[in-house]
Amino acid sequence: MIVIENKDLIIKESHRRSASYGVRKDGTFYKRLANEQELNKILRENENLLNVAVPYINMLQSSIGNEDFITILTDEKGCILYINGNEDLLHEFKKRNLTLGAYMDEESIGTNAMGTAIKEDKPIQITATEHYITAFQTLTCLASPIHDKDGKIIGTLNLTGSCDKKDYQNLGVVIFCVNIIENEMRREEVKNKKYEVLYQTRENNTGAFYTFDNIIGSSEAMKNVINKCKIIANSPSTILIEGESGTGKEILAQSIHNYSYRRNNRFVAINCGAIPANIIESELFGYEDGAFTGGRKGGKAGKFEAANGGTLFLDEVGEMPLDMQVKLLRVLQEGRITRVGGYKEIPIDIRIIAATNRDLKKEIENGTFREDLYYRLCVIPIIVPPLRERKKDIEELINHFLKSKSDKLGKSLPLMDRNLLKLFIDYKWPGNIRELENSIESYVNLDDAFNFNVRLDVEIEENVNDSKNVCEKNITLHTLEHMERKMIEKAIFFFGGNMTKAAKSLGISRNTLYLKIKRYNI
Repeated sequence: MIVIENKDLIIKESHRRSASYGVRKDGTFYKRLANEQELNKILRENENLLNVAVPYINMLQSSIGNEDFITILTDEKGCILYINGNEDLLHEFKKRNLTLGAYMDEESIGTNAMGTAIKEDKPIQITATEHYITAFQTLTCLASPIHDKDGKIIGTLNLTGSCDKKDYQNLGVVIFCVNIIENEMRREEVKNKKYEVLYQTRENNTGAFYTFDNIIGSSEAMKNVINKCKIIANSPSTILIEGESGTGKEILAQSIHNYSYRRNNRFVAINCGAIPANIIESELFGYEDGAFTGGRKGGKAGKFEAANGGTLFLDEVGEMPLDMQVKLLRVLQEGRITRVGGYKEIPIDIRIIAATNRDLKKEIENGTFREDLYYRLCVIPIIVPPLRERKKDIEELINHFLKSKSDKLGKSLPLMDRNLLKLFIDYKWPGNIRELENSIESYVNLDDAFNFNVRLDVEIEENVNDSKNVCEKNITLHTLEHMERKMIEKAIFFFGGNMTKAAKSLGISRNTLYLKIKRYNI
């Protein structure tokens, strides 16, 4: 259980502030709501936060179950940038103007987890009558501020559900997710700075860094995929790469680009599922000067223009909104685009490679993907096999990641015994190469620190089937308890065994930390 120090005083002060702001306790509607122009400007200003946070927020929502909570991302002022989760709750909140552009700051709706987390600059849970407005006292809300590298608040992440779903452990999960988002944003900033230097020193840098030589795997399945990709690399036809999450679809797309005659031109990637629907059009097509408030003076070229002469990679194309699918289809048919707010048609010469982890034929049946667009994209289908179907590659990938992660972390190369290796090979790897890579990084991190063979967030149970006398291994990954255990282990390791600092970083007391260490046998 997360301990919130001085919570009673925090709530009391927040209620006092709410009264001073003139917030009505009997209010039912959100006091402040951004209009369409304001919202577009806000979303554009928070594009980096959205691109990084949304995939992790969706993973968080899946891990806690859509039936209990909704997940909300706000900017530093409390304006809602993204909202997802339980449809009934979303419908109920929409009646009260809780939607994109609604402000959750204390000045607008009084004491609530998001607004109070911003005011106090700390994680908080607000439950029942702790909310200032009576209409929200049936809810429990958990929020944590998100910071940039300089410690400045850039947003909040929040879970909201009914009071009977109160769960303090979920606040720890929110904090954990925020830590991941903050670290990823720092990595992105470092990567972007590194790319800036690369572009300054190498004028022919195209944005595609991988080639077929970087693809690890000698299985027949991967050999067949690579051979097919090499054959069609110079074709102008569109390619649809299909495969589960984590199979390396973008690496394959970059390799195709670098093998083609377009290799000296740009490779531009866009994740269709990570960009809010109301800004994806301007991201793809660009916009003219004055197209909307807050736009860049002189307008801005979109991804199509940026990729002209090269390759445009549409990742997660199955998540593209239907209205955008119509516009993409027109570009594929005519080879021209028009910027948002403009009239001039701009001819483009690009190779489009799309990728999806969805079954697009089922999406067509469900009415969420256009059949005509599917056939335009799927001129050359490439199916990337999941890791479980290319077991021969697993040991090669393990050896590669052991070396690369050891170098990255400044650790000696750990040995992996044959029993553990067999376990890795036998496991189904639903997250594919990405999951394997993360597991190896955990292994490298924890192997030296705790001096035992493996301490991943993996639970192995051996069940003996009497009739067949077969030992089956069942592995359960990423449950909340395992996430918490991993957080604790990393905190203790990071702070060199200093329990006070480790507990503070986790948002719990030392006594609670010791109880959890005993519980998880750490």
